[in-house]
Amino acid sequence: MKNSIFRWSATFGGALWLVACGSRSGGNEVVGAEVDGGGGGDADSDSPGARDATASRDGSDAAPKTVAEGGVGDGGDAGDAGLPLLPALSVHGNLIEDATGRTVVLRGVAIPDLGALAAGGAGITGITDRVDEILGAANLDAHVIRMPVYPRTVPNEGFPYYSPMPFPIGPDAPASAGVTVTAVSAGDYIANVLRPAVDYATSKNLYVIVDYHQIDDTTTGESSADAVTFWTQVASVFSGYPNVLYEAFNEPVDNGDPGGWTSAFQTQAQAWITAIRTGAPSNLIIVGSPSWSQYPGGEAQFPLTGGNLVFTAHIYPGNWDGAFQARVTAAVATVPVVVSEWGYQLVATASPDDPNFNLEATSDAWVDGLESYIEGNGASWTAWVADPAWGPPMFTNDAGGLTDFGLAVQAWLAK
Repeated sequence: MKNSIFRWSATFGGALWLVACGSRSGGNEVVGAEVDGGGGGDADSDSPGARDATASRDGSDAAPKTVAEGGVGDGGDAGDAGLPLLPALSVHGNLIEDATGRTVVLRGVAIPDLGALAAGGAGITGITDRVDEILGAANLDAHVIRMPVYPRTVPNEGFPYYSPMPFPIGPDAPASAGVTVTAVSAGDYIANVLRPAVDYATSKNLYVIVDYHQIDDTTTGESSADAVTFWTQVASVFSGYPNVLYEAFNEPVDNGDPGGWTSAFQTQAQAWITAIRTGAPSNLIIVGSPSWSQYPGGEAQFPLTGGNLVFTAHIYPGNWDGAFQARVTAAVATVPVVVSEWGYQLVATASPDDPNFNLEATSDAWVDGLESYIEGNGASWTAWVADPAWGPPMFTNDAGGLTDFGLAVQAWLAK
């Protein structure tokens, strides 16, 4: 999908629900029941099991930890920091399951660039305030939040983005971009931005997707190698967090004609997965695909190794045609699919001349149709984006006001 200057990436905090698939062990099926703790989880380190039933929704039983406060160190465990442990997740066939074999569907939202939220003196409060706004003023019943980490330069097919506080990888922003950049080391970014953000979300009983948010061709240039370097530095940090998922590469372009996977793309994707597995042997990995993550089923022809792999599709009005729907339908029959970006912007008239045309819908019927499709196929999702300035925006302001899109997300999560 062609990305507009306003569309960088997205995820909405989604609820964790058990759907009517029951357990592989033949237990009673649970429909629409939120996972809230209790027994049933294994106690070993690989499968921490369900979170403690006393863990409150607002995290009042466990304050967020940072490095300075004795939080989790490299390769540590969230439980060591006194943070609530959500059930570890794993892949079985085309399903995501907890340790007891119950099917899990994740639903939530995305926030914009962590560096943008933390820049300008806001620091970690720029991120934690947004999480609080999502769960509080905006009343979005999110149980997963996608946290994008941007490198210095996101090419984005002619609409480049330069983070004001990027993870220090990739080429610097050119002077002509006019961006004031706060340069930090990889260690400082992890210690003062990423890990405190993940810890705070963990304290709120949220699953977290750490998203390496690059939009570029992976078979040319350095973006794919940068992703390997990023995960080599980051994967081990959250290997002890059962609630953390890794999104390996946000949107590979690799457009080709007519698009789709190739052996060259397979090689790049496998390199990211191998880097993650070196540091994090079991966390779920979300794998993007060519043409802005519109080919989630390509792994059937070009298999990847590493285990616990799920695949993503990024859905907007301008790309959600019959061919794309057919590809997703085929994929969900064999692999778990997380729609880690979807969204729309309601307009009176959608014009192909509008740079945001790909995001535009003229009726809420579009989201009604998408909801029916996703519910019918059992896919997880995070909506893009919980912000008033990034688009398509879920918020009308920084006080939690909701756009039509935001209201649609709120209603879907409430179900």
